[in-house]
Amino acid sequence: MPSIIRYLGELALASRLKMLSESLMMDVGRIYKEHNFNFEPRWFLTFYQLSKKSPMAITELAEAIGITHPAVNQITTELFNEGLIETKAGTEDKRKRFISLSDKGKLLLVKLIPVWDIIELANKEVIDKTSLDFLKSIERIENALAEKSMYIRINEMLNKQFEENISIIDFNSALKEHFQKLNYRWLSKYFTIEELDDEILCNPEEKIIKNGGHILFASFKKEIIGTCALIKHSPALYELSKMAVNEEFQGKQVGKRLAIAIIEKAKLLGAEEIFLITHEKLTKATNLYKGLGFQKINDFKDIKYDRGGITMKLNL
Repeated sequence: MPSIIRYLGELALASRLKMLSESLMMDVGRIYKEHNFNFEPRWFLTFYQLSKKSPMAITELAEAIGITHPAVNQITTELFNEGLIETKAGTEDKRKRFISLSDKGKLLLVKLIPVWDIIELANKEVIDKTSLDFLKSIERIENALAEKSMYIRINEMLNKQFEENISIIDFNSALKEHFQKLNYRWLSKYFTIEELDDEILCNPEEKIIKNGGHILFASFKKEIIGTCALIKHSPALYELSKMAVNEEFQGKQVGKRLAIAIIEKAKLLGAEEIFLITHEKLTKATNLYKGLGFQKINDFKDIKYDRGGITMKLNL
């Protein structure tokens, strides 16, 4: 075992298990070859399952042994080419293949069973040298991963770490450039920048702040990665506008954090309603607003953008 693998410990768990698996498979493969068995270790699960139940459809076989449909297809093709299995079309659906051991496969099975008994004894001998029930420990790991995959576990930890480093901060003149750049970037990607966009983005203090509105920013480790504005239309009515998140950080709930903070700000200011103008092509943004309680409305027609859009409203 390379020293780096031992040093890395839990970080290299998958690599270590893979190396262990490959070592065991390689040794068993050598046994098959040296004892003149035309058999590959990777065929074992498929071949053994067919020895216990035949015929089986590919989908049923894949589920029984816990590997993917394409992987089973590849293995059964190899077994068929060696004459160890035979296939028959289904009686009801001719496109469906049912697989069984061939006569040649059954003869090989009889010869392999004593070898498998020895392999089982050798594995047990190695396992007995440990001070724990190794197979039970593997089963516990498998059960834990079935309950929550490693993908989900790692993502949850990364997202939590990310969220802990996000802060929502208020507008100041030094951040004006970020307000412009973040919004110019997404507007240029999906639409064209209109005169009204320029008026607001180039003069946020005059168009938003001085009129009683607010601009918030999302900061990640002191890097500005998102922004959102609250524009005052009347003491009771505000507009959520100019939401933008750096593309690198999209999908990490940054927009949601900003929107929630803007809504809370509106409540503190005594707002009774918040509306926003979005667009049909901005599916993720629309779904975000729906999730926060915004609903499409037909009684507010004042969409001033040439690009059109849809209006949504939230009653506070």
